[in-house]
Amino acid sequence: MPALTLLGRRWNVATDDFGLLGVAPTAFHGAWSIILFSCWLSLDRDSPCTLTISYRLAVAGLGSTGAVNFFLGIWLVCESLRGTIFETDKRWKVPYLLYAFFLVLCVELGFLIYGTVVLAQHQPDCDVRTTALWSPSGVMSVLIWSTWGIMGFALIFALITYNAFPDHSSRSSWEHRCYCVTAVCCCQWRRGWFKPREQQEQEPYARLAELFLQLFGHSDLVFTDILAAFLMVAEWQREQRQHTINALLEDGDSDLEEPCESSNGHQTQPRQLRGADSATSGEPLCNQDSYGYMLFIWSKPRQGCMNLCCGRWCGLWTGPLKRYAEAFAAQRIIPDLAITNHMNHEAILQMSGLKERDLAFVRFQGEANDQHCLPYFLALDHETKSIVLAIRGTLSLDDCLTDFMCEPADLEEWIVSAQPGGLRELGRQSKDARPGRLRLPLLSGFNLDRRKLAKSRTQAEDDAGSHAHNPPANFSEDAPAVQLATRDAKSTAHAGMLDAAKAIVDDLRHTGVFESLLTGKQIGRHKLRHDCQGWGVVVTGHSLGAGAGVLVALYLNNYFQNVRCWAFEPPGGVADPYIAEAVRGWCTSCVLGKDWIPRLTLATFERLRDEMITAAATCRRNKISFLAGALLGRKHRQKMRSQGRSLFRSEDDISPQARVMLQTWRHSVLGTRSQENRYHQARSFMPPGRLLFLQPLKAGTSVRRSKRQYQPVWIEAEALMREGILVSPRMMADHMPDYLTAVLRRMTKQRGNPTGGEVELDMEAADQGDTEELDR
Repeated sequence: MPALTLLGRRWNVATDDFGLLGVAPTAFHGAWSIILFSCWLSLDRDSPCTLTISYRLAVAGLGSTGAVNFFLGIWLVCESLRGTIFETDKRWKVPYLLYAFFLVLCVELGFLIYGTVVLAQHQPDCDVRTTALWSPSGVMSVLIWSTWGIMGFALIFALITYNAFPDHSSRSSWEHRCYCVTAVCCCQWRRGWFKPREQQEQEPYARLAELFLQLFGHSDLVFTDILAAFLMVAEWQREQRQHTINALLEDGDSDLEEPCESSNGHQTQPRQLRGADSATSGEPLCNQDSYGYMLFIWSKPRQGCMNLCCGRWCGLWTGPLKRYAEAFAAQRIIPDLAITNHMNHEAILQMSGLKERDLAFVRFQGEANDQHCLPYFLALDHETKSIVLAIRGTLSLDDCLTDFMCEPADLEEWIVSAQPGGLRELGRQSKDARPGRLRLPLLSGFNLDRRKLAKSRTQAEDDAGSHAHNPPANFSEDAPAVQLATRDAKSTAHAGMLDAAKAIVDDLRHTGVFESLLTGKQIGRHKLRHDCQGWGVVVTGHSLGAGAGVLVALYLNNYFQNVRCWAFEPPGGVADPYIAEAVRGWCTSCVLGKDWIPRLTLATFERLRDEMITAAATCRRNKISFLAGALLGRKHRQKMRSQGRSLFRSEDDISPQARVMLQTWRHSVLGTRSQENRYHQARSFMPPGRLLFLQPLKAGTSVRRSKRQYQPVWIEAEALMREGILVSPRMMADHMPDYLTAVLRRMTKQRGNPTGGEVELDMEAADQGDTEELDR
């Protein structure tokens, strides 16, 4: 495969990388050879300095080795540009040129050491020159130390490209990689992974190693190969979409002219709008608020720091004093003294517009007993009489590890409902708790028609709901332990998110604030400041926080009524299809544009990986020229289209070596998928609940982000999974919580409600419509 094999070891560099990496050292050796030759000519043979001959010998040696490396570098660059990524046979000379280059470097190092010794033998007669341009000692000082610097860069490059674990198909090799990464990033100290060797638990490393082995153990692609293949997929997807559009146009499909339609052709219509007295109650509360001061400053690069320090009448400085005094007088837990916690507290208040008294509780990073617990806060929405639980998304390396723990975990004891009917009844609790119109405090300015699904999973839901469970008798008991799912598990979810959800539930139970607010009784050390008996619960979060929030709301539904969830851009691999559909009655997921996280599941990532390999094998251009063209962006693509050429060949037209490598890859992948493993059930995961898709309307690429238009539509999760991950410059930008918040606010104003408002969903009518369609 493409990785370079040198000295009997695979390195983290490919043979076609030297077309770019070899340019800089080649140019340096060429320019340095000219300078050294000029220095050699300028040295006066009649100088009284007795070291002149030694100087001339050192300069001549360094100059000659530099000239040889210059010509070898030109040859290396030319050979490296031969063939595409998988056509390594065309670059068979590259390893031998590297051996020659290394040999000449050793000779150059010998002359460099000799020059350093000569320079150390300093003589006063060699300092003064009156007839030459440079003095011998000055020339040698510049040459010697600059060459040592170049040697240092060469050593650093060798260390970076050295592959300490060259076996890409070995599980133990991936375990060592995971151990080194977590050790460097210090993630394992907080997770308790770093223990004495006799007590060290290898299970986290084994889990990560098995995941990476499943995804990347079939080939030894290096970083530049992955980067180029990733960019090639973007162009490949663009060509595939264009071919599809052209085919539909030939068939006379008129639906292509409607930019407001979703992938399943459904379109929403605005209803009557309801205003609100406070703009805060109508904004997408807690989408970005739970991220704290870091996102607050990021979203306001010009005045973020000033607003944080001086906003709310210098609330960053006066707020802690008030909170300390109030907590001391009420005999509550004294807030933490960390300045970052006060900054996060102030950022939450400023972003959400909440009053100090309505922010009931904040759990900061690292404060909980369980390190899986994500930061969250509890807020009160008096307008809708709701307690809002907002959970932060991925913001640390520990959160990334939680994302990677994507094995299916058993939900048998997590989804038990007090009412009979199991999963089917679970989706109707919100409607039965308060019939009629359900007011959602998180979105405003437009009403949404419910998209009805025509698929029936009645038998699967009844089977899952009728299974015997042993749940906790009440909310005060510990949540069930997280267990990896077996082959016979009827309901499963993302193990890492379930770990985070369990930690949040246990922390809510431990602090007692949440239960105190709902029951009106003092629980724990926190004294009551609000009586919220009869209020509803809204769980919300973004990204990882959205996925964990859905599972938290799933658990809270067992013990409290009127629990709802708004999941902003949740990961695609949250739960299995039956759970994802069962929570539709009280859970809504919001997806913006080409955001890749809601599309990300194990199955869609494997599909993207396969597309990358196929695109790299069928691309007409070599890696360096493609990357150079990608930097030119749209101009390069327009030039290719004007020539009427496709960037990719058909698989029948690729070279024999590329075809063999592609077939070997596919056989390896199919052999792995045919084997039962712990990730088999995770391939069917999908986003939970109803899916509200903010579809971008067609606009030019030069349109500013503040002018982009979006159309809200209901889509099926299956349609989003079929579409897969779209490689685009917007795939990460659309996932940023501040941009999603700005889009929702802009849509609110454009829908004719500038003061904010509430979305009203006729849940009773919607559920009745679903029942009729399921019966059909």
